[in-house]
Amino acid sequence: MDSTSNALTHMLRLERLEDGVFLGVTDGFGTPNSYGGQLIGQALSAASQCVDGRALHSMHAYFLRPGSHAAAVEYRVNRLRDGGNFSARRVEAWQRDALLFSGICSFHTFAENLESQTVSVRDDSSPSDAPVVDIDGLSAALGRTDTPHPLTAFEVRGEPTTLGGGTCSDQHTMWFRWRGAEPVSQAEHASLFGWLSDFFLLPTALRLTGHRLLSPALQIASLDHALWMHRPFALTRWMRFDFSARVLSHSRAHASANVFDESGRLIASLAQEGVLQIRGAGDV
Repeated sequence: MDSTSNALTHMLRLERLEDGVFLGVTDGFGTPNSYGGQLIGQALSAASQCVDGRALHSMHAYFLRPGSHAAAVEYRVNRLRDGGNFSARRVEAWQRDALLFSGICSFHTFAENLESQTVSVRDDSSPSDAPVVDIDGLSAALGRTDTPHPLTAFEVRGEPTTLGGGTCSDQHTMWFRWRGAEPVSQAEHASLFGWLSDFFLLPTALRLTGHRLLSPALQIASLDHALWMHRPFALTRWMRFDFSARVLSHSRAHASANVFDESGRLIASLAQEGVLQIRGAGDV
């Protein structure tokens, strides 16, 4: 496992303070506030460590306040229910007595039963057909030049952002593959996928506007986030994210992604709403 993969894994493991309470360090992601995926990934890590014998199948969460890179984040897990096949946990992220994030996670035994799938990949392209994403260039554009960007822990291919501006299709495909060893625990698997899941959703809606991602006039922030994990899958195999944007209206954008494995099986689904507006036209 390379140093970047090690650093990201370490950041998501958390320090256990007491039963159901964990402390997470922040990462200088290159953005003014904490990266939303950090809160998702660490929250999933905390919740997963409070469940035995079951794996995450869904999470629904809200971002309530921006976080700071200058202080650690405390995660508090509340055990809501343990049933015959499902367990539910509420997790909250606190920083300096301010609630940043609140979500409910559901865990399942993943026992095999009925199987069906109606959604399919958009085309028959493969990772080798897509360009390698210049993470170092993206990192420099975000203002991070001192250490490698955490996203370099993944191999990334596709057309990721609208750094240069100009309108284009709301639909695009990206490929991701974890460079490190396959996670040894359900908590690690869930937290790494959760960390990744927040990365390119809202910028998908931005593709409709013609504005650059890093425009100083642009305000972009996640409001809520949902993910579903339909089948077990390996992070060390290529994952295909088919992104799309449903609507952009009244300063709010909605974007989603279907996530497939290399064989075309739908392994996860993502959805997110967020603020996407020109500053001065409205407030959060």
